[in-house]
Amino acid sequence: RAAAGRPKPRGTNTTARSATAIKPNHSHQSRGRAESGSVPAPPPPPSAPPTPPTPTWGSLFRRMAMSRSMVLLTLFSVIGGFLFGYDTGVMSGAAVFCQEDLKLSDLELSYVVSSTVGAAAVAAAASGVPMQTYGRKPLIMTASVMYVAGGALVGFDPAMDRVKHKHGNSTDDDYNMGKRTESIAVLLAGRVLLGVGIGISSITVPVYIAEVAPSDMRGQLVGLNNMFIVLGQMIACGINILCQWYLTEGARWRVSMGIAAVPAAIQLV
Repeated sequence: RAAAGRPKPRGTNTTARSATAIKPNHSHQSRGRAESGSVPAPPPPPSAPPTPPTPTWGSLFRRMAMSRSMVLLTLFSVIGGFLFGYDTGVMSGAAVFCQEDLKLSDLELSYVVSSTVGAAAVAAAASGVPMQTYGRKPLIMTASVMYVAGGALVGFDPAMDRVKHKHGNSTDDDYNMGKRTESIAVLLAGRVLLGVGIGISSITVPVYIAEVAPSDMRGQLVGLNNMFIVLGQMIACGINILCQWYLTEGARWRVSMGIAAVPAAIQLV
């Protein structure tokens, strides 16, 4: 009772003292975590960007439909690939027609067949510098001119229209030998021109398509050129079959090889 009546000392706050006494000391806990070596977990890595969808042929043609210039550039460029395949594949049947009509020996036939391949190899090796100097389009047009000239020279062989009568003291054997020699020379010249066109287009057409195509369609558009090469070889086989069925012996090889001038003229124009 006496203690209860005794006055409290000034400056004493029991509430503050009790709050201080029960207040948790977090500094010791944080110091303990630091000493134990535990660190907070790192933030999660940023999510990867979404993978773009793989282009399909459907998306390719939808995009090409929106750009008429891209369609025209691609179609007229791959004509060079088509002619590449046609002029290399047509000799599989035309060689037989030539040998039957012109009575070629095996050596002469090998000259006719290999002249195109040899000219194509030389033209392909030599077309790199002009392509860099003058551009792709002029060389594609040059290849078209070679295709037209070679196809026309083979298709409209002057020996086909020679006056069929004897001159002076010449005999039938002399006339036939002259016709055969002239036809072989014209045939070789035409096949060499076609080979030059093949060599130039085989280098310039894929490069031109790759440069004008959008980046996401570049592989597919360049692949179209390869597809048209095989398509040209397939159509050449069909043309040889039709010539065998419906044309005479002297016209078979002229038509099968000379018809290549038509798509070349379309590409040139």
